[in-house]
Amino acid sequence: MKITGVKAVAAVSAAVVLAGLPVVAQATESGRGTLLSATSVGAVEAAEMPGYLARFNLSSPLATRAVDGFRIEYKTIDAHGKPTTATGLVAVPRAAERELSAVTWLHGTQVYRGDQASVRAESGDRATSYLFASAGKLVVAPDYLGLGQGAGFHPYMHHDSLVTASADAVRAARTFVARQGIRVQRRLLVAGFSQGGSGAMALGKALQQGREPGLGVRAVSAISAPYDFSSAVADAVAGKAGNAVPYLGFMVTSWQRVHHLYDDPAKVFQRPELAPLFDGFTPNQELFPRLPKHPAEFFTPEFLDRLANPDPALRAALNRESQSCAWRPLVPVKLFAATGDKDIAIRHSQGCAERIGAPLTDLGAVDHNTSARLAAVQTVADFARFSR
Repeated sequence: MKITGVKAVAAVSAAVVLAGLPVVAQATESGRGTLLSATSVGAVEAAEMPGYLARFNLSSPLATRAVDGFRIEYKTIDAHGKPTTATGLVAVPRAAERELSAVTWLHGTQVYRGDQASVRAESGDRATSYLFASAGKLVVAPDYLGLGQGAGFHPYMHHDSLVTASADAVRAARTFVARQGIRVQRRLLVAGFSQGGSGAMALGKALQQGREPGLGVRAVSAISAPYDFSSAVADAVAGKAGNAVPYLGFMVTSWQRVHHLYDDPAKVFQRPELAPLFDGFTPNQELFPRLPKHPAEFFTPEFLDRLANPDPALRAALNRESQSCAWRPLVPVKLFAATGDKDIAIRHSQGCAERIGAPLTDLGAVDHNTSARLAAVQTVADFARFSR
């Protein structure tokens, strides 16, 4: 699909193939973060940026620069620590500066791998990435494992692998822009929405604790996220959350690959033929119309009871993914949420803000996706003061 006002990049060839490059100092000893390839996905000129962003209900007076976008492929590890590959978007501002601060943008829940910012021209996450880049930041927006054009399946709501895939995307992006003579500051500005909001907190925590060599954290902005994932699952099971069936279906089928939740799909799903559709290759417009409206119509009574009353193994897994706010930040952290959000209750952000001692901005009576756009614009302004 063509984007009006998006032009091929002149300064860099349309496909910059870098396969076979040696491991550089920014990659870890295991090869994590090694850049495999980079391909242009198009640019937006400075004069065309306001119109481009307006199509996604985004705008900022700080968005004044042209942006070149690239899909990178890089080495990382999967949820079991085994070598794999992943992809992501890198948005590069055209600027005179040879040193840039980097924003890591972590997207919300996406079931279909083709909806990722590195793949889909009309992706709202690509537009958000270009918004930050047009304001002068290098932006790295990982697709996560098993999404975009990465290998394997996506381990949904698995923070450890989200952290490693994100950190390795930054390492690979550094290698890529270094070939354009651009240096990237070590300390990252981390922002994310929904799944990516709790992921942003988890990444900030890991960076502050020194768990990703060569990288640090400068500030975090987290938007409308299920920080207490145990509680979010309970809300979905009870039908109290919007889109409860897609969220739970994605979680259960994903966690089956990570935690092996069941042996027989017929004992979990009332219509077992629907479970394979959460494979990342089924577009939402094909998947969602086939799903029932309420979890009680999707899962068997026995499995629904297990989700509502987790056994020790499931409880332990849920608790592990509910610890993204279990740290005391030494850098600025700002939370955003909305009282009108029907997907993720604002109490998640309220509890996290209290736990870490961070300010919370209530965006008001708006829905889940609108909260992402409003908070992203505010975050662009917040991050503008971290230019050096």
